[in-house]
Amino acid sequence: MPVQKTDKTESYTRKSVDIENQHRMAEFRADTINEDKRTVDVVFSTGARVMRFSFMRGRYVEELSLDPKHMDLSRLNGGAPCLDSHSFYQLSSQIGVVERAWVADGVAMATIRLSSRDDVEPIWQDIRDGIIRNVSIGYSVQKYEVTKNEDKPDEYRAVEWQPFEISFVTVPADADAGVRQNSQNLNPCILEMVRSDPPQQKGIDMPKAIKKDAEQTAATENRSNENAPQSQNVSENVESTETRLDRKPKKDPALEAAGLDENAIRAAERQRVTDIQAAGRSVGLDDAVATRFVEQGLSVDESKVRMHDEVAKRQELTVIRTQVEMPHDGQNEDETRMAAMQCAIAHRANYQNNELTDAAREYRGMSLVDIARDCIVQRGGKVRGLTPMEIVGIALNTEQRSGGMMGTSDFPIILGNTINRTLRSAYDEAPRVWERFTRRIGVKDFKQIERAQIGGGDMAFEKVNEHGEFKRGSFGEASEKYKIDSYGRIIALSRQAIINDDMSAFDRIPQIFGRKASDFEGDMVMAFITGNYVMGDGTALFHSDHKNLATGALISVASLGKMRTAMRTQTGLSDDEILNLIMKFLLVPAALETDAEKFLSTNIVPAKAADENPFKGKLELLVDPRLDAVSKTSWYIIADPMQIDTIELAHLEGQEGMFTETRHGFNVDGVEIKVRIDRGGAPIDHRGFQKNPN
Repeated sequence: MPVQKTDKTESYTRKSVDIENQHRMAEFRADTINEDKRTVDVVFSTGARVMRFSFMRGRYVEELSLDPKHMDLSRLNGGAPCLDSHSFYQLSSQIGVVERAWVADGVAMATIRLSSRDDVEPIWQDIRDGIIRNVSIGYSVQKYEVTKNEDKPDEYRAVEWQPFEISFVTVPADADAGVRQNSQNLNPCILEMVRSDPPQQKGIDMPKAIKKDAEQTAATENRSNENAPQSQNVSENVESTETRLDRKPKKDPALEAAGLDENAIRAAERQRVTDIQAAGRSVGLDDAVATRFVEQGLSVDESKVRMHDEVAKRQELTVIRTQVEMPHDGQNEDETRMAAMQCAIAHRANYQNNELTDAAREYRGMSLVDIARDCIVQRGGKVRGLTPMEIVGIALNTEQRSGGMMGTSDFPIILGNTINRTLRSAYDEAPRVWERFTRRIGVKDFKQIERAQIGGGDMAFEKVNEHGEFKRGSFGEASEKYKIDSYGRIIALSRQAIINDDMSAFDRIPQIFGRKASDFEGDMVMAFITGNYVMGDGTALFHSDHKNLATGALISVASLGKMRTAMRTQTGLSDDEILNLIMKFLLVPAALETDAEKFLSTNIVPAKAADENPFKGKLELLVDPRLDAVSKTSWYIIADPMQIDTIELAHLEGQEGMFTETRHGFNVDGVEIKVRIDRGGAPIDHRGFQKNPN
């Protein structure tokens, strides 16, 4: 513990040191629980004397003064946190707040209010049920009054201290064990040494490491002094005052009684510090590590053991390479190597759609087992003498032995990314005609979504005379409700498939799954049309009441003309609001695709001017075979979704497309890839659709 400043006076010694923050058990009062306010009272100090231990001070008794002049409750009364087991590294660790703190009848108390977050609810329930009963406080001490005692531990009375957090804990901190020091857990503290009766000349207590080194140094110095020439004695009668003042101070009687030389102790301590620092630097550790071991009172040999442990821990987190890693296109060596392996596997699975990169050529002829073997070796593992089954097991991290490998294998990541690459490609390339007339949105959660049809009401513009007032308009409003759900499947790549070098797992199977994910969204949209979705007003999407159900007829100028008129003259929520919608899409089943193409073609020239088709080139043709399953003759026209709401399809924010996740297999020995989409939707307004049920 470094001493910063020392001032000696006649009655006491005062010095400033860095001291660790402390924890102490507190009392939880179950009878004060207020369920409505979610509050409970705790007694966080009674001023009780507690035995503590410090490497530098040994055992001592700590007492917290409850004199209001000695306590600083500002942080507690300012909304100090209530934590989960003194953890303060994440926001979720704060489970409540201190409402107020006070001292009454010789005890220090505080009222704690628990958070209403979902993750705190189980803790609040356990507090109410009496399951969680232990409370601990965290506090810092700025000043102790210290009384040195001869036959019992010294007494440290905190006369300037500040509590800064209160925690609910499973087991309260053991006051006798103390708190491990670190640079973030120290605060300046003044020690005022109050005089006590002079101690008898007995041995003093000191860290064993220092005592051992001091005894060795003293023995060495004594042997040296025996061989040195004796200095000439000078009579005290003729010694001047200046000479007496320049002379070294007398040795401490307590040190002499302990059989130790004071100069030897100082020399030994300096040598211990120097040797520990040198040992740390020799193995590449910074001085902060060495300083920690010095302050803990460890000997040089003990420090070296701890340092080797520290180096070993750091090596577990770092893969040591024999070559320098050079960035390649923003990637490090591992990322570049993994990308090359993924490319090589994808090329083997489907060489037509996956071009081989220069980096991937190194792995072109490798089987999946060869790539697994390379992944193990790159991570420092040994594979000599292992069977293909064992190699794949280690690479997938399913074998208990690791072959000397450090860290996690890259092999599952490579396999998962390669499959994911094909999945996403198939998903993106699947035809989506339904996207042309739908609107996609992102939502934050799985709660019910309500979409308003805004229109109608009193919205007509009125003349405003000079100095006149603008009148407020009003909306009529209807709404549609829906919510999103999760849908998905898992693709399993077994260890047997890897050993068999089955390339279909990287091409054909993920292609099917990627296409199915895209098809699912289309199935959802088309089901609203073919299933005649019931709207929020209780009426089917296509219904005569909605003025969007035409008389059955083939695609012709006459039938389309009637449907166009019906769409243009649709009214809003009030009958006097004409929407003037313009049809944009012609949606047909596969059975009518050829007829629809002929009708819209601009290349067909009629024999008579009267037969001219006014719709050619004006509508965008959309064909979806899902319509054939319900009717091969029904067809539809749809307005531009930018002009009016049609069908809305929602996804979870941040997951617009298909979400994939890879993990080591639990149900199978191998790799599992979960494919998930979060989707929901509904037709928002019927006015943008017209159906001809021919």
